[in-house]
Amino acid sequence: MKSRQGRKTIGAVVAVILLGVVAYRSFWYRPPVPVTVVKREEVRGTVHGPGTVQSRVPVTVSAKVTGILEKLHVDQGDRVRKGQLLAELDSALAAHQN
Repeated sequence: MKSRQGRKTIGAVVAVILLGVVAYRSFWYRPPVPVTVVKREEVRGTVHGPGTVQSRVPVTVSAKVTGILEKLHVDQGDRVRKGQLLAELDSALAAHQN
C-alpha cells in the first residue's frame, strides 16, 4: 500500500510543479522584447529595367549626311549636352561624297 501512496504523492508533486511552471510562463514571465523608436524617413531607391523615355520638348534627331560610323562617343542612357559630339563618321567615305 505504501507503494501506491508513494506514487500518488509523486504524481501530485509532479502535477503541482507542472501547474506552477505553466502558471509562471502564462502570467508572470515576460521575455525581453527589443523596442525600436519609430521615425518618419523618406525611402529612396533605384529601379533598373527596360522602358521608354519621352522628352518634354519634341526634338527630331537625324544625320545631315550618311556614312559609316567610326567612333561612338555616347551610349544609350548617357546624358548629353547641346552641341556635344555624339559620333564620328569614317572620314575617307565622307571625302568621296563631297
